[in-house]
Amino acid sequence: MDLELKKAFTEMQMNKIESTKKIRLLDIKTEGLKLSKQRAEVTNKHISVLDPSTKVYASVGRMYVLDDIPSLTEQLKSKQSSYEEMIAQCEKNKDFLIKNLKEQEESLRELVQQKKAETTETNGKPAEMSDQQRDQQPQRPASAIEALTAHVKANKLDTTLWASRVLTIYFALGYVLPFLYGNPINAYYKVLMANAATSAIRLHQRLPPFQLSRAYLQQTLLEDSCHYLFFSLIFLYVQPMLLIIFPVVLFAVLHSTSYSLTLLDTLGQNSWWGARLLISLVEFQTRNILRLAAFSEIFIMPITVLFVFSGKAGLMTPLVYYQFLVLRYSSRRNPYTRNMFYEMRLVAENFANGTSTPPLLRKALQGGIGFISRLAPPTQVQQQQQQQQ
Repeated sequence: MDLELKKAFTEMQMNKIESTKKIRLLDIKTEGLKLSKQRAEVTNKHISVLDPSTKVYASVGRMYVLDDIPSLTEQLKSKQSSYEEMIAQCEKNKDFLIKNLKEQEESLRELVQQKKAETTETNGKPAEMSDQQRDQQPQRPASAIEALTAHVKANKLDTTLWASRVLTIYFALGYVLPFLYGNPINAYYKVLMANAATSAIRLHQRLPPFQLSRAYLQQTLLEDSCHYLFFSLIFLYVQPMLLIIFPVVLFAVLHSTSYSLTLLDTLGQNSWWGARLLISLVEFQTRNILRLAAFSEIFIMPITVLFVFSGKAGLMTPLVYYQFLVLRYSSRRNPYTRNMFYEMRLVAENFANGTSTPPLLRKALQGGIGFISRLAPPTQVQQQQQQQQ
């Protein structure tokens, strides 16, 4: 292959990998913005039926605000408008990336045609050109393997993360299907250890060089990878249960398929179409997978309490896991745990306020909602109000 053509092809492949990552991140961000917009619409709908002079404590964006109905309605409408603008900007950026990829592919195609024409003119015999093409055909698989090897060498940490996530999935299958691994108990704990390794590597990528300071510790606790490192450590000495490893396996599936697409793009555009189809199905269900993982994390909390009474977990397990849930609720990058709490609260309140709900059950539901709300970590607005008082 001509050196100039090979260089252009390599640049296009690397640009395609980076653009695909950015497009995928924009899709996830767009889904999150649409969910936030929908949440604002639902909140506005619920408060619109109340007395305008009533002061309500409602969610506006990622914060809770205590204000009267007209002010809250205005703030929610402003938030919806900002969400619409951000969604439009994400779509615009995505269209720009797709257009840029198409233009680069077109320029590469023109360069290939130009090189073919130059080779034909130089040799004067099209048959000799076809001989050269036949000589180059056996070299294509070698080029794909070389590209994959170069990618792995250039991205050692990312490849190690991908391998640890694949191992997490394999050990989880070994726990559910013992014939794949042999000892299901060992497979279960290896799921947690593989997840701990993944979280530690990811945390190493996210954090700056170590500093013995309070600010560094606070930054560490804000990282999602730190949360899931704690998750693995919490359940390493708890009796196995499928629900416990469910969220980490879902995240392993989601992130490993994302990087698998990058590896397939490195091998070639048309390689492994069956795997690409499965990856597309997983990416299409990204929002549902994240919601299911968040619901699993929430539902594990009462399970840990039951484990204490049945002797399957220590007394500190639910207390430490509560701190994990607080960290997940306050997560900057993944709002799904916070959104799931909000959606579950709306469902419980609607059911409790229903005319067919027995008074005893209504009182129990309202008491449970109040208790869980008091356990929620304070938001920035709450902290500011407390300081002003």
